[in-house]
Amino acid sequence: MADHKPSFIGDARENLTLLALLLTSACFLPAAHGADVAYATVLQRHAAKAESLELEFRLAIERAAERDERFDLYRTCDQLIGTWLQIESLETQLAAQPDEPTANATLRDQAQFARWQIDQAMSTLERGPSAPDCLDCLRLNATLRALFSDVGYTVDRLLVEQEMTSDEQ
Repeated sequence: MADHKPSFIGDARENLTLLALLLTSACFLPAAHGADVAYATVLQRHAAKAESLELEFRLAIERAAERDERFDLYRTCDQLIGTWLQIESLETQLAAQPDEPTANATLRDQAQFARWQIDQAMSTLERGPSAPDCLDCLRLNATLRALFSDVGYTVDRLLVEQEMTSDEQ
């Protein structure tokens, strides 16, 4: 009986390609309205960092010798992809944001969910890699935590502004 081992590299390539497409599509979003332009711009800058980080993950997965290292890199990359999908959704909401109460509520809800997703990813990443000798794992984990921390700060500022705006209405 053949011993079937999942290909983390193949799965990672498919997911990383999806992430690259999502990050690239952010450049073609329409301009956001009002004060949301600043948040959309900051998120686009973070998207460029995430795209660069995605490439680093791809290279690290390909050169990882040990299965545990590949798994840690794949798992950490999955945190990037899953969380970044929510951040991309938030950026889309910012870009399409008409000035009406239901749209503001949708934006606020998406920002809250993106923040929750960031917190979940940070919690997982703070546990560190299960292969502590993997230098790429440690470096990319720390880099991703820093990116999520910066994005979380931006989302927090957006949420505060959304709360202030809803209080005025």
